Amino acid sequence: MILGAGLDTRAVRKQSAGVRYFEIDDPATMELKRRCYADAHIDADMRLIPGNYVTDGLIDLLRSNGFEFDAPTYLIWEGNVMYMPLANDKYTILQLKQHVSQFWLSFDYLTESVIAKTTGDAGLRILVESFEAIGAPWLSGIDDIESFACELGLRVLENFTTGQLYQRYRGRKGSSPIFRHYSICTLAS
Repeated sequence: MILGAGLDTRAVRKQSAGVRYFEIDDPATMELKRRCYADAHIDADMRLIPGNYVTDGLIDLLRSNGFEFDAPTYLIWEGNVMYMPLANDKYTILQLKQHVSQFWLSFDYLTESVIAKTTGDAGLRILVESFEAIGAPWLSGIDDIESFACELGLRVLENFTTGQLYQRYRGRKGSSPIFRHYSICTLAS
């Protein structure tokens, strides 16, 4: 399942026997995606679900689109967490925990100091303000992913800053200060 899927094409690029993708995003995005796939004669085992998973009810959207709540589920939630109040993020995860029998959830997040513009780095402050200026402000950050997961009754399987990933896969340290404040984690139910 991909929450806030946008124009992600994983369902096409990463097809696998027995894996069905459920993607949720606003109706206009899902219609554009549907049209592009149809025009290109692309058929993948996916369900494009038009809707807002926060305001339209995540569980209702899934239920009305044939999602199997008892099936082991991997969720991708990229580029969403920081754009919503932390209470909405937690509510979304708690809904999943209540209804999906077994899941793994990967998402990216920023530290609270980035959101609050208190890192002391002028470049990061300008970055945050540039997102605010285009009407896409970052609203929430997470400083302690272990406590966050524990509060929701989940466990942390992986958690890496992008700097650690850059070091691992590029073999050198990244120079951007954002690398210390931008992380990717996987939580499990």
